[in-house]
Amino acid sequence: MRVLLVAWLVVLVVGVTPKNGADGAISKRVMHEISSINMKGPYLGLVVPNSYEMDPVLQSPSFVVNKSLPLLDVSGVTTQLLVSLFNVKGVLHFGIAGNANPELEIGDVTIPQVWSIICATKQVTRVTNGISSNAYVDNAAYRKFLYSKFNATPVDMESAAVALVCLQQKKPFIAFRALSDLAGGGSAVSNEADVFGSLAAQNAADQRSRMRVALLGWLIVLVVGVTLKDGADGAISERVMHEISGINMEGPYLGLVVPNSFELNPLLQSPSFVVNESLPFLDVSGRRFRIGTLESEKVIIVMTGLSMLNAGITTQLLLSLFNVKGVLHFGIAGNANPELQIGDVTIPQYWAHTGLWNWQRYGEGPNDELALESNGDYTRKIGYLRFSQYNNDTENRKPSDNLLNSVWYQPEEIFPVDGQPEIRQHAFLVPVTKQYFSLAEKLEGMELERCVNSTCLPRKPKVIRVKNGISSNAFVDNGAYREFLYSKFSATPIDMESAAVALVCLQQKTPFIAFRALSDLAGGGSAVSNEADIFGSLAAQNAVDVLLRFIALLH
Repeated sequence: MRVLLVAWLVVLVVGVTPKNGADGAISKRVMHEISSINMKGPYLGLVVPNSYEMDPVLQSPSFVVNKSLPLLDVSGVTTQLLVSLFNVKGVLHFGIAGNANPELEIGDVTIPQVWSIICATKQVTRVTNGISSNAYVDNAAYRKFLYSKFNATPVDMESAAVALVCLQQKKPFIAFRALSDLAGGGSAVSNEADVFGSLAAQNAADQRSRMRVALLGWLIVLVVGVTLKDGADGAISERVMHEISGINMEGPYLGLVVPNSFELNPLLQSPSFVVNESLPFLDVSGRRFRIGTLESEKVIIVMTGLSMLNAGITTQLLLSLFNVKGVLHFGIAGNANPELQIGDVTIPQYWAHTGLWNWQRYGEGPNDELALESNGDYTRKIGYLRFSQYNNDTENRKPSDNLLNSVWYQPEEIFPVDGQPEIRQHAFLVPVTKQYFSLAEKLEGMELERCVNSTCLPRKPKVIRVKNGISSNAFVDNGAYREFLYSKFSATPIDMESAAVALVCLQQKTPFIAFRALSDLAGGGSAVSNEADIFGSLAAQNAVDVLLRFIALLH
C-alpha cells in the first residue's frame, strides 16, 4: 500500500522555498514532481504530530522508502496541503494522547467513533469521542469535566483539526491515539508521558501497521458517497493548476485575507475594487480566491472563515499557490484597551496566539516544572493565568482555591521555509513587517465613520498603531479576562484569526500587516448586550477604509 507520511504542524504551515518570477510559493519544478508522484497513486496519507511519534514508523521494517524520490522537500506538509496537492484516497492520523477515560489505561490505543467506525482488532478500543484543543491537559478537574461532559477518551491537540480538514475536503479519515498519560488524573509527582510516551508512540505505530488489511476494507466502505477524481490529480486538478499558473503570470499580487462575509462585503462593494473580467475568481479547496485590482494594485482576496484553523489553512493555500508579494489582513475585533473606543482602527506591531496552553495539575505552582517541560515541549517563560484569582467566593476573607489551578501560555512551534525541515523553532510575539508598520504611521489622522443611523460614538474614531494584538479560538465577552489580557500582554485588539495569518506569513517569509477595527469592548462594557450588535457594521467599514488608504500609500 502506497503511503505519504507527513508531519502535522500546530498552525498548519508548510515549509516551501519561495520562488521568484511567476510561480507561487510552490515552484513549477515541485509541481511537476508532485504530478509524477500522483501518477503512481492513489495513496494513503499518514499524518503524525511530531518526530517523537513519527520515528517508530520510519524505523519500522514495514516502511519501504521510495528510492526514486525518497522525500519531497515541501517540509511539514499539513493535512490541507496533503489532500489539496496529492492523490490521496484516505487520511490516517496517529500519535499519543492524554486519557480522560477512567476505564482505560496507559498504553491502550483508542479509535474515537466520532471520526470513523471500523471493525477493530482486539489490540485497540473503539470509544465514543476524542477531543482536541490548543491545551496540553494535565489537570484532573478538567480531565473529569471533559469525560463527563463530552464522553471523551483521548485528549490531544491535533486530531480534530485533521478531522475537520478531511470533512471539508470529503476525504475518508480515521485516527489512532495511544494513551500516554492520565491527563492529570494520576500521580501527583509527574506526568506519566515522561515514562510511557515512547511505549504509547510505538503502540500507535504498530496498530497502524496491523490494521493495514482492515483499512483496505474500511476505505472501500467510507469512499461510498465521496466523489473521487479520475486520473492522477490531487484535490487540485491539472486544469485548475493551469489557471493558477496563468494568474501568477500576471502577478505579483497583494493577498487580502478577511475572516468572513460581514467584513468582506464592504470591500467588494467599494468602487475602488475592479474585478478581473477574464477570471473574476477561482475556487480551490473550498475557498474562493477573487482576482482584481484595488487602488491600481493587483490583489487576490480570500475569505477564511472563523477561527485560527481556517485562517491558517486559507493563508497557507494563498501563499503556496499564488504569486503573492505581501499579505494584508483586516476585519473587526474586540477591544481590551480602556484608552481606546469602539470604531477605532488598530494596527498592532506584534501578534500573539494566546490560546495555546499547558493546563497545570492541581497542587502545583509557579515553581513546579510543567509536564514535558524538560523535553523542551513547554515553558514557563511567558506566564500563566491562575483561576483562583477570579473566584467570586472567599473563605475567611481570602480567595478560595480552584481545582482548575492554572494555565500556562505557550509559544507556537514554527517551521520556517529557510529552516531545516521537521526541526521546530518557537514564536510567541510575531512582528508585522517593519516597512509596513512604518508606512502605517501615515494613516493616523484619517477621518472615519462615527455613527450608525442616529446612534453615534462619543468621539470620532481614529487610526492608531498599538503594541500588541492577540488571537485565540475564543470570542471574548468577559470583563475579567479582558482586563487580564490587557494587563498581562498589553493587548488592544482581540480576535480569532490574525495571529494564525501572522504565523503563516512569518514562516513563509512573506510581508504582513493587519488592520483591526474595534467593534465591541470584549465584555468590558454594558451588561445588557455586546456592542458588536450595534457597531459591527461601522467597524467593518472603517477597517476597509483604512485598508484602501494603506494600499494607496504603497505606490
